[in-house]
Amino acid sequence: MDINLEKVINKIRRNSVTLWAGAGLSLYAGLPTGRKLADEIVKQMPKVYQDEFKGKALPEVAEEFVQMHSNSPLEAFSILNTYLNKEPQSIIYHEKLSEIPQIKNIVTTNYDDLFERAYGKSKLSVILENSHIPLANTPVKLYKIHGDMSHPESIVLTTSDYNDFFSFSHKNDSIWNKVTSLADETSFLFLGYSLEDPNVKT
Repeated sequence: MDINLEKVINKIRRNSVTLWAGAGLSLYAGLPTGRKLADEIVKQMPKVYQDEFKGKALPEVAEEFVQMHSNSPLEAFSILNTYLNKEPQSIIYHEKLSEIPQIKNIVTTNYDDLFERAYGKSKLSVILENSHIPLANTPVKLYKIHGDMSHPESIVLTTSDYNDFFSFSHKNDSIWNKVTSLADETSFLFLGYSLEDPNVKT
């Protein structure tokens, strides 16, 4: 066995790993990456702007798109909904992760419900806001730090949303404090996650 893989397995067995899941983990289920979502939003822009924003990151594209629509995120959410609120092709890898009892905490920037499908309500508490933390009494906690499609008001999508998310006055600062404490107490295992993401840099 590869020595690095063995180290990861041993850390998991010692309950010292927090799973951090990105959009790449949901690709096999037929769901898009952030890049794909950005491309689809660009297609809905007036043609004069499409070349300018082609290839840019989702937060920047979404910020411009929302401003084009009188600062209303509804049109952007509609595009997200088209690509994310659909029956997955498979949830086999999420189910395999749910069979590892030592994984107690999951952090994700994904808006989808694949973990919820795999774990079920009895095993998984979804945490979207500060008030959910004391109510989370299941074996596994899922911190959806960028929100959830079933709660559009929770979605972190635009550059402004990101800036607000990382501000000290953010309404859900307790969640981010919990995530940073997990970084002190455990090792993060990144799956399907770009190290260019501003969350990782921060």
